[in-house]
Amino acid sequence: MYSKKYQLNYRCPKASIQKHEKMENFNFLIYKQFLTNGELRWATIALFYYALHKTQKMILLNSTSVYPRGHTRRRFEIDHILSNIYPGLLVQYMNLEERSCQARYCPVISLRWDKEPQKTMINTFLTQTENYFSTL
Repeated sequence: MYSKKYQLNYRCPKASIQKHEKMENFNFLIYKQFLTNGELRWATIALFYYALHKTQKMILLNSTSVYPRGHTRRRFEIDHILSNIYPGLLVQYMNLEERSCQARYCPVISLRWDKEPQKTMINTFLTQTENYFSTL
């Protein structure tokens, strides 16, 4: 049996909610700046981190006072929160996560986003995703 120090979850103070809210607001602000400047790769990454922090804040507000530690545990909580409490957002979140990974790790794919028709498609995707997550 693990000691308390090594448990997967721990109680999360209210300060963590405020931290995620602050990061959510910051990422949304830079997302808008990148989008305005036509930098779709960076806008996609910033929007993903906006959605991530917004979702993590929702985990804290809607879970049983435990906060996921580690990527695997957080992924489980995100799946649970988005599929059970906010139906319809899970697919949007997963699509955004995939696009964010493309923007960060697959420059050959994401560099095509600056040309039509991909540019219009990515702009539409970002706007729809922004609208989905603004409802949280």
